This record gives sequence, C-alpha cells and structure tokens, in this order.
Amino acid sequence: MTATATIVNSISIPPRPEILGELSREVELPHPDTDRIAACLKRDVALYGTVLRIVNSAAFNTGGKVISIERAIMLLGLRRILRVAQVSLLQTHLGRHAPIPRFWDTAAEVAYITASLARHYTGVSGDDAYTVGLLHDFGMPLMMQAFPDFRSLLAQVNQDPSRCLASEASDRYGFNHYDVGRELGKLWGLPELLNQAIYLQPQLEAVFSERVAVERIEDIKSLLALLDVARHISKTYRRFWRAADEWPDDAVSAFSLEHLGLTPHDVIDLQEHYLERLAQQ
Repeated sequence: MTATATIVNSISIPPRPEILGELSREVELPHPDTDRIAACLKRDVALYGTVLRIVNSAAFNTGGKVISIERAIMLLGLRRILRVAQVSLLQTHLGRHAPIPRFWDTAAEVAYITASLARHYTGVSGDDAYTVGLLHDFGMPLMMQAFPDFRSLLAQVNQDPSRCLASEASDRYGFNHYDVGRELGKLWGLPELLNQAIYLQPQLEAVFSERVAVERIEDIKSLLALLDVARHISKTYRRFWRAADEWPDDAVSAFSLEHLGLTPHDVIDLQEHYLERLAQQ
C-alpha cells in the first residue's frame, strides 16, 4: 500500500468545499467577474467574516480598516483573496475536526512574524510566507482526531528533547503530521511551493545541503529559514502547545541564519521587537 493510500485509509481528510472550487474557477477565467466573487464570499457568513478578519490582521498591512469584501478585493487582488479564502476555510474545517486550544493563536503569531520577516530579508512573497506560517502544522489536528493516543505521544516527546515526534509517529502509524499536511494541501489546491515547504520542515538540514531534489529550492530555503526564526521568536512569547521536535529549542539553525544574513545577536534584537509588537496586539 502506498503512503498516500495509507493516509487516506486512516485519516478523514475533509474534502475541498464547493465554494472554494467555485472561487478558483472564477479566478482562473481570462476575465474574472469581481462582483460574482464578492457575491460568492458573501453567501458564506462565516467565511465572509473570517476573510475580513485576516485581511485586517497586521500581516496584510492594508493601511486602514477594511469593512467590505469589495474593498478587500480592490486592495489585495483576486489571487490574494482566493488564498485568504483558502486559509480561512482550512482553519474552519480543521477546527471542526479537532479543536485544539491556542492552536490558531500560536499559528497566527508565527504567520505574522514569518510574513514580516519575509518582506525585510527575502524576496519571497509575504502572502506565501504568511500562509506557510499559519499552516505549518496543519496536519496535526487530523492526527489527533484519527489516533486517540497521539496526544499522549505528543506529551511524551515534549518532555524529552532527544525524541523526534515526526519519526516516532511514522514508526507508530506509518506516517506523520507532515505527510498528512501534504495530502491535505494537495486535495485543497495549496500551491506546490508552499506544500513542499510545509512538508520539508523536518528535513531543513538536507534542504540547505541540497540533498533533497525539489523545484524552486532557493524559495523553499527562504521559507524554511523564515519559519525557523519565527517559531524561535514565538516560543519566547508563549510556550508552544506542541513538541518542537525538528526545531532546536536553544538556537536558530546556522543554515537559517546564513541564508537570511542574520547573526544570533540580530535574532535577539528581532525577539525584542516582535515580542513588543505581539504584546501590543
């Protein structure tokens, strides 16, 4: 049985909502109808509200309060709005499947920091960085739903830094939350670059040493380096709800620092900056 078949048979991966397919088809048209897209978003009250909340978050920096979908579309463009809708629906569906206290709070912190760092230290899109930051662990809720003992494994690994959650989960279940995240990302149409970056998190060293054959490897290096720094900063603000198996607690990876042109002292300065910003928010 293939890894994909094993995951599909073990995990109840939520299907992509029809509204997302409808939005995607409209955006891909030669001449998309913005009124039709706005009307489509308004049909789903929860989606409408969540899209506006994300658009008004610090990560998007629109310069003022956005109170209508039409205004959001004008400011961000159709493809960015489609991405926001995609993220919004994933949040909603994963929350229904396995609600986890503080999961999205922590994810939002990492997303905000990742997007902000991207604009200053890399050439990758801030939207891509935000999406990767928000969804970097999005296979986790489905693992918790499928396997009642996954939470206990998580707690055990969290108490012992020498243990690796991804490898132990693979040994126990045949796959880990990064594998689940990749399958969910494929099904929901997440861009392949972002899907690969999320999936390759445990292989950071192999990616930077280019022992992994993957397209757009420089962009993936940037996204992984940004995540590395963002997660490190977020940990100092709030203790993670989950194990940080592939991300050392004591320091940001030397690969990440070199790629972004940062020193350990720079990271300390960034910590102070973002901790103040997060406290204000």
